[in-house]
Amino acid sequence: MPRLFPDPLQQNMRNTRAIHDFARRFYSGAAQKAGGVPGRPPEVIALEEGQPLAKALAGQLQRLIREEQVPPEHIAILTGRKPKTLGLDAPNVLGAFALTDAEHPQPGRVTLDTIHRFKGLDAPVVILTGLEGINAANANTLIYVGITRARQHLVVLEKPEVLSKWGLAGVAESGGTHSVHVVG
Repeated sequence: MPRLFPDPLQQNMRNTRAIHDFARRFYSGAAQKAGGVPGRPPEVIALEEGQPLAKALAGQLQRLIREEQVPPEHIAILTGRKPKTLGLDAPNVLGAFALTDAEHPQPGRVTLDTIHRFKGLDAPVVILTGLEGINAANANTLIYVGITRARQHLVVLEKPEVLSKWGLAGVAESGGTHSVHVVG
């Protein structure tokens, strides 16, 4: 008789090894091997004091879409809280870029949604933000889910104190391969 519950996955094939290694600090389950390609190191970007999140996100979209030629529909901005609570009031546009949500993906539009609503989905590129004020009881799980939605590249864009709170500040200084810089 076949087993009702299969054995847990032993190997992560969704993400690059760089993303898998970065996410590992938030994972509490059985150890998994990273089976993906080595991949690009995740970027951890600290917002400057007083920098509006919408402006910083628009700048990252500009870089990814215009300079790196990533199709907009390959990018998901995932937040720990509802986008409106983060000052992302215009639901259909961010800077010069058209937005959609996970329920209504459209060609030529960047997805903006919460980590909760995006669970089970993935995107080639994920920008993770809005981690301030998330429930500490399930923070590691939520951050892990957000990180692992990225198949090829991850950008974490957050206030320095939030990066510090979740152990994401100074990863480059601690011998990690992740780039850390400040945008303004």
